[in-house]
Amino acid sequence: MSKRGILFLIGIGIVILGLSGLLVYRLFFYQTFFKTKKEVKMVDKIKDYNYVLEDRDSKLYKTNFKELKNVLSKSDIDYEAYATLLTKLYIIDFYTLDNKISKYDVGGLDFIKESDQTNYKSMAMNTYYKNVKDNSNNKRSQKLPIVNNVKVINIEDTIYNKKDEGYLIDVFWEYDKTYNAANHANVTLVKEDNKLYLVKIETIKEDTE
Repeated sequence: MSKRGILFLIGIGIVILGLSGLLVYRLFFYQTFFKTKKEVKMVDKIKDYNYVLEDRDSKLYKTNFKELKNVLSKSDIDYEAYATLLTKLYIIDFYTLDNKISKYDVGGLDFIKESDQTNYKSMAMNTYYKNVKDNSNNKRSQKLPIVNNVKVINIEDTIYNKKDEGYLIDVFWEYDKTYNAANHANVTLVKEDNKLYLVKIETIKEDTE
């Protein structure tokens, strides 16, 4: 075999070894990544409403979820109770950041119309969620808010956009610690095909003087 042929074979061998090494590295990396990646598991679901309970949800969320499931299991649904519990679940899920994997893991999606979810997520990621650090490896040390109490102060019937029947709810909540975050809001829910959706939330600035 000529010298050129030998050099060609050596070159091919180097390329093959390099590709093999890269493949082994990538397999090892991805296996390691997925082994340490934070997993979220569904533990319950309210049939026909697509409201999901996950293992990472707080005790407060789980309690209210159980109450909502009971309300929605009745043949004659109490819509004020439904609206009250949905609002509580939304506040707990959206404003609790401690159990979120990253800023892309936005809470409250279960209660938003599918057609509005893209804009909703974008808004959240650019505001309240923007500083949430990634925790896919379970090593985040960042201290983040946990909603540990929520109270509906008032609920009343309303008409949204001059056509949609719904509820206007005054809600207040507390965190596990003091954070520079909202804790009081007016929430608007609308009823569509016997299901309630959150369509508007206006936070209320508390007078601290």
